[in-house]
Amino acid sequence: MTLTKTKIVSNMIYQIIGRFSTSLSTLIVTAMITRYLGVKSFGEYSIVIAFLTIFYTISDFGVNSVLIREFADDASYAKENFKKVLSLRIVIGILLMLLAAVIVFLMPYRNEIKFAIYIGLPLLIFNSISKAASLIFQSFLQYKYQSISMGVGAFFSAILIGFVVLSPIQNLSLIILATVIGSSISPLISMYFSREYLFSDSNYIDLKYWRKILLDSLPFGIALILNTFMIQSDRLLMSVISSEESVGIYSLAYRIFEIVLILPTFIMNATFPVLVVLRKRDSLKYRKSIYTLLKFMVLVSLGTTMIAINLSKFIIPMIWGIEMANSFIPFNILMYGAVLFFVSAPLSWIMLVEGKDKSLPYIYGIGFALNLLLNIIFIPIYDYVGAAYITILTEGLIVVFLILSIFSYSRKETMSYSDKI
Repeated sequence: MTLTKTKIVSNMIYQIIGRFSTSLSTLIVTAMITRYLGVKSFGEYSIVIAFLTIFYTISDFGVNSVLIREFADDASYAKENFKKVLSLRIVIGILLMLLAAVIVFLMPYRNEIKFAIYIGLPLLIFNSISKAASLIFQSFLQYKYQSISMGVGAFFSAILIGFVVLSPIQNLSLIILATVIGSSISPLISMYFSREYLFSDSNYIDLKYWRKILLDSLPFGIALILNTFMIQSDRLLMSVISSEESVGIYSLAYRIFEIVLILPTFIMNATFPVLVVLRKRDSLKYRKSIYTLLKFMVLVSLGTTMIAINLSKFIIPMIWGIEMANSFIPFNILMYGAVLFFVSAPLSWIMLVEGKDKSLPYIYGIGFALNLLLNIIFIPIYDYVGAAYITILTEGLIVVFLILSIFSYSRKETMSYSDKI
């Protein structure tokens, strides 16, 4: 086994450990809420988390995805600019907190849900700090540090939420407050592990560098935002036009589905820096790696789908309670389309590696527009079943557009090369 393969495998293992700890925490938290507080309370909790998740992704804005290419190539460049990236992320987090506070004030939610969202706003700052540190961990394949920070934070969050759920005062705002306190631990640990990059002579504030980062990240950042809107729009629409019980049932199904989607995420996190290097050093090996990666993704998705569909009807009520039994219906629908999510992940990252990411905002923009339109039409009729089918449909459309874009760019590059000859 080569050093490159060894790095990929070891960092995939670290990601599995980190993600397993957070997934286990999520499983415990959701099970406690559904069993002790019921489907309605879980629906309220899901509304708060869905709202905040949109701003999590906006705060990312594709910055890490773009800077990994530069940080991974030059450790001295990373040390020189990490503080600038950290400060930029904190500023973005603060601005998004203010924006979210205004938007939630205008939303037609009950006051209890609005107040819980206000309490959860500091999560945007914590997420921004953790994202800055993860840039170092991803660039230099040091996922063990990210796994430790994620695991410890998830552990404390689960314990604090457990105290609230089992206490005589079972309150949505207290659950979110426990989440905030527990989540504050992860960025602190992340900063400790990346502390050597905080002791450079560079400044925290560099408006010129900030502008460069944001402009470079713009295409991929817009694509990420649109993709998040597309993923979260069904739950946000259901929170307004459907019942909190339906939101809870569908949210649980999608939360379990997101645990499945951890697989393509950590595979790409470990593979992306290697693909960046391979493309520069060995184009033939780079192409072979892409084909191997896509075949692997398809095989993993098919195996995971068969297992999940056969177990979901029994596992969901056993863990989350009989009130949540119907969650297996939208979950199975989502799993039938899992292969599309497994394939779209590497395709979108390949476009980024090859500098073709300017098409991504248009692709995800079309996907978001179609998803929103179909959800508005069909959720009032088919509720969470319609939302699940629409999610698969729009992801299939995105995969088609990604494939067409990659082949279109490749054909143009081939023709340009032929003309030069």
